[in-house]
Amino acid sequence: TDELGGFPNLKQPRVLWLGMHGDVDSMRLLQVRIDEGLLELGFEKEKREFTPHITLARIRERAGSSDRTKFGALIMERRSGFRHTIQVDGVNLMQSRLLPGGAVYNRLVEVKLKL
Repeated sequence: TDELGGFPNLKQPRVLWLGMHGDVDSMRLLQVRIDEGLLELGFEKEKREFTPHITLARIRERAGSSDRTKFGALIMERRSGFRHTIQVDGVNLMQSRLLPGGAVYNRLVEVKLKL
């Protein structure tokens, strides 16, 4: 991992993420298989490009545009030189519901990976 970013971007971030690098081909294959399985269950295909990442934070909806801009600028100033190696031994399919009091996360499925 070595890249901090934001969705939709760091000028007006709603989500702060840490990019994943390395054996991303395996992650992409896993994402395709998950997408196919979810299609069979009646879910719509994800339209956005797959971006392997770890979500670090969500910025609340009530945060103003200037607060988002300041936060994004702060992240851009400090995001260089960050490196960390992690080993992934499992994948969790999570459900996130954005409620007025904040996001609520539920683990739907956990799959252990063979290393």
